[in-house]
Amino acid sequence: MAALNYIFSAFLATMLQAAIILGPALALGLAMNFLARRVQVAAARLVGLKFYIYATAPGTICHELGHAIFAKLFRHRIKEMKLFSPSPDGTLGYVAHAWNRRSLYQNIGNFFIGTGPLWFGALVLWLLALLLLGGDAWSAVATAPAMEPTQAGATQWLLTAAQTVWASGWHLASAIVSMMDLTSWTTYVFIYLVVAIGSHVSLSPPDLAGAGRGLAVLLATLGIFNLATIWIGDFATSSTMWLSSRMGVFYGIMVFVLIANLAVAMILVPLSKVLRG
Repeated sequence: MAALNYIFSAFLATMLQAAIILGPALALGLAMNFLARRVQVAAARLVGLKFYIYATAPGTICHELGHAIFAKLFRHRIKEMKLFSPSPDGTLGYVAHAWNRRSLYQNIGNFFIGTGPLWFGALVLWLLALLLLGGDAWSAVATAPAMEPTQAGATQWLLTAAQTVWASGWHLASAIVSMMDLTSWTTYVFIYLVVAIGSHVSLSPPDLAGAGRGLAVLLATLGIFNLATIWIGDFATSSTMWLSSRMGVFYGIMVFVLIANLAVAMILVPLSKVLRG
């Protein structure tokens, strides 16, 4: 009975740590994925699929670069890469990679490679805001609400973190909108790139399959670590809270991309339905 309780405690700790590390990113990623696909469909109906594909080529390139960069970071071998190569089967680009199946690091890397377009796309859009709208985007991030790793209780910390992530993202989105000058060409270039890149911040079925393989290895690794150490104390949960708090600004950027996609979807989806009707 004691052994079962120990295993159950390790399992609960693993699930909580996974929720702390990956929960905000996965929730935002799934929402971004859903909205990006709605934007893709609506835009293709409005302007035609072929025009949409070529007009949003920067988004496809950014998507594939997200895969490729994480493949290199996790020491995968890139066998072939096409950043933009539309084909009749609907493929717009791809990154074919190979890895050492016996390497724990490289197997975990599959999760980040599969979800790479989410992380990289959000980062690129923020850097574009800096470049095209002005350096005030730095101060917007600096003054955004920050997550604190010292909240009492991991479950309460998760709830507080979710509120802080949304507040940080809304703060950043509001700051970026306030920096837009409708008399400047750079604002319209930025809006175009938000649509082009934001509509491709989505994951294909092969992306999700690869990410799932990496996630399974990551969870198994966390579980084994907890089984070996939880008798000392659940210090791993405190460490994951600290790590996630350092990513608070990045979560805010992802919320900004989510809000941008939501705004575009609210315009394009009804319009596409009206015109189709």
